[in-house]
Amino acid sequence: MYISLNALKTLCVIALLIAITVCVIYLCVLIVRAMETLKLVNKTLDQLQEPLKTVDQVSQALNEVNGAAKKAALGAIDIANDGVNSMKDWIDKKKNPAGSQPSVASAAADQPALTPEFRKVEAVAPAQETEPTEHE
Repeated sequence: MYISLNALKTLCVIALLIAITVCVIYLCVLIVRAMETLKLVNKTLDQLQEPLKTVDQVSQALNEVNGAAKKAALGAIDIANDGVNSMKDWIDKKKNPAGSQPSVASAAADQPALTPEFRKVEAVAPAQETEPTEHE
């Protein structure tokens, strides 16, 4: 029993058409499932949008607080610096009422060298509540 080449060709064409049809149907099912998955992912992202907005608002608030604290600290440093400079000028005026300020080198040369003084520190017992005396 021999099969002719024409009959074999016809069988192969039919088998190839069936295989292509199965692949197209499988591809359609795959695309439909991918679309359903994308819709589900889109819904999930929409649900996560509100918590992400809240986190963003908290982050912005923290940045504003940090900026305000930095500005307040720099302002306090500027005020303290101005106060120290004013006190220094006032002390210099008290030392030299004539208005002549000595140079820093001569002022440092006039003062004796500072030597550290070490003393033994005794342990202090916790304070007991007593009635106030006349000096307090």
